[in-house]
Amino acid sequence: MRRYLLAALCGALLAPAAAADRFPDAYAAPRAEMNALGDKALAGDSAAFQALQSAAGACASAGGCAPQSPAAWRAAAAATNLGWLFWTKEAYGAGEKQTGMGYYARAATLGSPQGLYQVAACMRDECLDAGLRAAVFADVYKAESYKPFFGGKYERLKAASSRFGQAAEAGLVAAAVDKVRVDNELVGMARDVKATWDEGTVAIHGHFTDIIAAARTGLASQPTAEQRTTLEQALANAEAQASNFASEAAAARQRLQNGPAPARPASSAPSSGAPSKGENYASDKTRARQCVADSVELRDWRRDLDDWARDMRAWDKELDETRRDLELYYQNDSALRNSYNADVDAFNAEGREYDAEQGRYNAAADAYNAACRGSFNHYAIQEECTGSAAESRFCKSF
Repeated sequence: MRRYLLAALCGALLAPAAAADRFPDAYAAPRAEMNALGDKALAGDSAAFQALQSAAGACASAGGCAPQSPAAWRAAAAATNLGWLFWTKEAYGAGEKQTGMGYYARAATLGSPQGLYQVAACMRDECLDAGLRAAVFADVYKAESYKPFFGGKYERLKAASSRFGQAAEAGLVAAAVDKVRVDNELVGMARDVKATWDEGTVAIHGHFTDIIAAARTGLASQPTAEQRTTLEQALANAEAQASNFASEAAAARQRLQNGPAPARPASSAPSSGAPSKGENYASDKTRARQCVADSVELRDWRRDLDDWARDMRAWDKELDETRRDLELYYQNDSALRNSYNADVDAFNAEGREYDAEQGRYNAAADAYNAACRGSFNHYAIQEECTGSAAESRFCKSF
C-alpha cells in the first residue's frame, strides 16, 4: 500500500522517514510493526485495528510503562498509527477525527516523534479550540510553568516550539524545520508581549539561540536537500543575529538582575530641540520602509500558499477515497486504476511545483529575516510604522 505524502503541506503531512529522519534505534522495530498494522487497518482490517488499540493501551494503566522501554516504544508507535488513522486519514469519519488527536497526544507522552510533531502543529495552527486543547494535551504540557492554552498567541507558539524541539531531538527533521519557523515568528512578537525593552531583548536573543540549536539538530540527522537549505539558511541568519544581540542581551540581563528595567523607548517623536536621532537613523529609515513592503508581500504570498495547500489536501483526500474504492470494490477495473494512477502522477507533479514555490517563499522569508530582524533606530521605526504600515508584520514586531 502506498501513502502519498507531500512534506511541505502545513505540517499535517510528513516526509517519508527513510529519506530524512533518524529515529531512536529502539523505536525502529515497533514502528515498522505498527505501521504495517496501520496500513491494514486503513484498508478495513478490523483485527489490525484491534491489535493497534491493544498495543496503545498497554501503557495506559496507573503504573504506565517505564520511559523508553520496549513496551513504551511499542505503545507509542501504536498510538501514532491510531492518530494517523483517526486524525490524518479520517478513516472512521470526520465525526471521530478528534479521537485521533487524543491518540497523538498519548503517543507524544510516550516519546513518539510523530506524536510530538502533531501536538506541536495543532498548538501552532489551533486545530482544536483552547478548551479542547487544554483537555486533550493536559498530560503533554502538565510540567509547563506558563499557560500554553489560554495565555495568548505568544505562549501558544512557545508551547508548539517546545514540542517541535523534542520531536526534532528524536530525529524528525520536519520538526526542526518547523521549529525554526515558529521561533522566527516568536522573535517578531517578543517586543510586543514583554513588559519592558530589556525583557524583549533577552527573549529575542533566546529565540535566536533556540533557532541555532534546532537547525543544528536537524542538520545532524538526514535532511532532504530542501530541508538542508532551509536549515542552513536559518542557522546562518540566527547566528549572525544572535551575535549582533549578544552584548545588548547581556547588558539587558544585567540590568534586569540589578533592578527594574527601563521602559520601552517613548512612542512619540522627539521635539525639534531634541538631540540627534542617531547615526543610523537615515539608513534604518530606508531599511524599515523596505521591510514594511517586504513583510506585506510575504503575508500575501503566505496566504496564497496556504490556499494552495488546502486545495492539495482536499485533492489528496479524494485520491485516498478512490484508492480505497479500488482496493475494496474495483480491483479488476483497469480503466479506473489507470485514471487513478494518472491523477496520482498529476498530484505529485503539482506537489513538486508547490514544494518549489514553498522553497522560493522560504528563501524570501529568510532574506527578510536577515535584513529586518534585530535592532533599528527607534525614531526610524516611529516614522515609518504609521497608518496602514503599522499593521504590517514588520511594524508589529516592535
